[in-house]
Amino acid sequence: MREGPNFLNQHFGCIYKMSRKIAYYCLAVALAAGWLTPPSVHGQVEAVTKARHDLKLGFTVGGKVGRVLVKPGDTVEQGQVLMELEDEEGKALVELYTIRVNSDLEARSAKAALQLAQVEERAIRKAFENDAAKPIEVERAQIRTTQAKLELSMAYQRGEETKHQLNQASSRHDQYLMKATTAGVVDLISVSEGELVETLKPVLRLVVIDPLWIDASVPTDQTLHLKPGDPAWVQVHLLGSSAQPIQGKILHLAQVADAASDTRIVRVEMPNDRDLPAGGPVTITFSPNHSDATGKTTQRLVEGQRP
Repeated sequence: MREGPNFLNQHFGCIYKMSRKIAYYCLAVALAAGWLTPPSVHGQVEAVTKARHDLKLGFTVGGKVGRVLVKPGDTVEQGQVLMELEDEEGKALVELYTIRVNSDLEARSAKAALQLAQVEERAIRKAFENDAAKPIEVERAQIRTTQAKLELSMAYQRGEETKHQLNQASSRHDQYLMKATTAGVVDLISVSEGELVETLKPVLRLVVIDPLWIDASVPTDQTLHLKPGDPAWVQVHLLGSSAQPIQGKILHLAQVADAASDTRIVRVEMPNDRDLPAGGPVTITFSPNHSDATGKTTQRLVEGQRP
């Protein structure tokens, strides 16, 4: 009976030590697998890169795909046409108004009619001075000149109206054209020529990955000395631990910190001349002195020590 409590104490002590070691091992595995974010050590923060722009493009009108002018992987410039829907009526209207805008035949005709009316008016007035024309003929000639002037003004006005009609037709036809809103790389196309598309449904993905952006959750107290434009050093895991960190810069610091995690979002811009894919894990530090704090923390946990 005397050995009972001692035995139980020793038994529970062994269970406690084993449970604590198992917990440390589980935590170490979670850190290595990326399931948990390790605590910041010497200003190092784990984060994931994202594209500078990740645009999902679609049409503001529905219709049938007429032409797909690019393919995944193509580099495109801003304003370049990527895809178009069938719009024969719209094309015809644009061509019609373009012809009218570029033509000055109506104005030239009205100007010639005005010159003729002025010549006839002068002839009638001269004849009237020689008693060879009646007053009513002079008035008629004068009115014809006035009418010719109005016709010329109306011709100019119709020319301006045609320019607006061309702008209207072009704007309507542009709804059937998908243009690149920025220079980038076509990442995905989900439709083919002849296929019907719905209004506002994304059918093409356009990305910009140079530079890459990183939104890092940095402990709030470590952000108080940071400001936009400050350098940041990014260790890209995809390049291996022996690769040199890439220097970027801080673009923005969130004005509101997250009280639950006591962190603050710091957006970092990193040059990407190696065409690294977005979505890769990185370690960021805001000091040029790099150390493998994450690995050391994991090693201590595996050995059963408190960090």
